[in-house]
Amino acid sequence: MINVFRKFLRELTTNRISQIAVTINLLVLIYLYWERQERTGRPFHYQYESPLFKVIYQLDLPAIWITSYVTYPLNFVGDASNDYWWLGTIGVSVLVFFTSLQWGLVGYFMWKIYIAVLGKTKGEDLSKKTTEVI
Repeated sequence: MINVFRKFLRELTTNRISQIAVTINLLVLIYLYWERQERTGRPFHYQYESPLFKVIYQLDLPAIWITSYVTYPLNFVGDASNDYWWLGTIGVSVLVFFTSLQWGLVGYFMWKIYIAVLGKTKGEDLSKKTTEVI
């Protein structure tokens, strides 16, 4: 079981489509963070956010749900005292981890579908098959 999990993690982290999806998502998250810096301190209102933020929010919703369940106990401690302001940083870190995992899985399964459609086996040249399919 552990070897299967290791193989899956190796395929997930070395897959180019997964790496591209995670990188694009992280760059967009950084851009949206900088965009929201000018409105620091204002509450979150979905209808007033930028269209890019709305799209990313919808696409990252599964990761946001998982993060809300994982970091639920931190909300009580962080709200109880201003001494624990750093708990918000942990919550954001967990959110970035789960969104990266989500987009890594999306890229991995896109690659698996691509291989299944083209019928590629190890060592076979994909360039010949892509010209035949098109």
